[in-house]
Amino acid sequence: MMARVALFLACLASRVAAQAQEPSLYDGAIADLCPPPDDVAVSNSTFTLLQTGPTTVTVSVPASAAAANAVWISDAYGTVLDYTGSPTGTDIFTMPEGINDVKAHAAMGCMRVSDPTTFLTWQGLVDTFQSGNYDGFGGGGWSQSQIEEANLTLSADYATRTASFSLTNATGIPFMYFKSSSGSILSYAETTSGSSFTATISDWETAIFGCAPMGDTMQCQEADLSSQIIASLKATNPSSDVTAIPAMFISETTLSVSVPTGATDVCSSAASYILMTESAFTLDSSLLVALSTTTCDFTSAACSLQVSVLCGTTMRSGTIDLTGAYSSFLASAPGTFGVTAFEDDVARGCEGGHTEGAIWTNDDDESCECINTIPECGPAPDGRPHLTVAEAGGIAASCFVALLIIAVMGFYMCHKMKMKTTGDVPAKPTGAAVELPAAGGDTGPAAGVTTDAV
Repeated sequence: MMARVALFLACLASRVAAQAQEPSLYDGAIADLCPPPDDVAVSNSTFTLLQTGPTTVTVSVPASAAAANAVWISDAYGTVLDYTGSPTGTDIFTMPEGINDVKAHAAMGCMRVSDPTTFLTWQGLVDTFQSGNYDGFGGGGWSQSQIEEANLTLSADYATRTASFSLTNATGIPFMYFKSSSGSILSYAETTSGSSFTATISDWETAIFGCAPMGDTMQCQEADLSSQIIASLKATNPSSDVTAIPAMFISETTLSVSVPTGATDVCSSAASYILMTESAFTLDSSLLVALSTTTCDFTSAACSLQVSVLCGTTMRSGTIDLTGAYSSFLASAPGTFGVTAFEDDVARGCEGGHTEGAIWTNDDDESCECINTIPECGPAPDGRPHLTVAEAGGIAASCFVALLIIAVMGFYMCHKMKMKTTGDVPAKPTGAAVELPAAGGDTGPAAGVTTDAV
């Protein structure tokens, strides 16, 4: 048992070591700074690092590296992230989005200077707080009145691509930051009372968050930008009507809206398009709209949905008859909800016109059955029924479990026999009761849905 544990730990250690430093396209340039047989001499000195953007950091070299002919940054494991062979003393480097820490290095031929400490990025500072390791900050839980007193205020203007985040009372709040809808830290600042700072909003960014730690939790405010993006698109592009935009219910409350790229009255086949409602949009793909009967009960009353599509610089709009589309959904799947419904009432089934449950022989003389719109095919000699993939998988799993049980039982019986032959099980004394070991007691060691008001 101990040997197996030692082997496992050795394998794990080798994997960790292998992952510690990854190859980089700058490795060759750094190696050429001090070619064999010369040896690299390393000394430590503190660099000045300042993060200036989500993926940029400025590095100023110390006096001991003023004559450096190369400067680079690496992650904490030594993987080189960016490099310059023409340093100026203060240079801007690029790092991957979301990285937690970096180190700075400089070289004068075979003389190398490295920063003895790692520099925590914005992401690293936020992650350090959320892991409970933020130095000098605990705070415990904050009351609602304390949170309200801080008065976090977030505003965002997509037209100018600017977001602003401020607070009135920064007591006990060490920092504040912006993050994107994907979780990337866009901007970070240490706080003082009355602190306010801004961040740049990227194109097509649908939401931005302003966050600050309060006590032992992170408080965030969100600005939804989807409606602003749509309003901006409609304000800057002309609009004309279109006869119809295809739509179908794919569940009792979900509508799929699409644009056939071959229909010249909507979009040409080569055009890129943006499909939108009043509060949601999608680029070059179908738009899923989650509907509610609260505003208008499309199941029994006349309801419609306004949809627009931007093709190039031309905006076209159309109205979808929700009541009619819902009726088509019911007609195609009577009494059944949650299945795809097509307006032309094409029956669900497999390719080739095979209906659900149909059995046929394909061109390879295999017997096929249509199961959940997927053809399950396999050999069926002499007319005998074939197994589907699911059935074959179930049998294989059952066999594996049976073999595992047999192996365990065999191991147990062998262990018992070994105990008897080595005298580990004591003989029962005449006229006395003994307690035998318990059986086996010494064997050792399982795409984007949006919501719209109708």
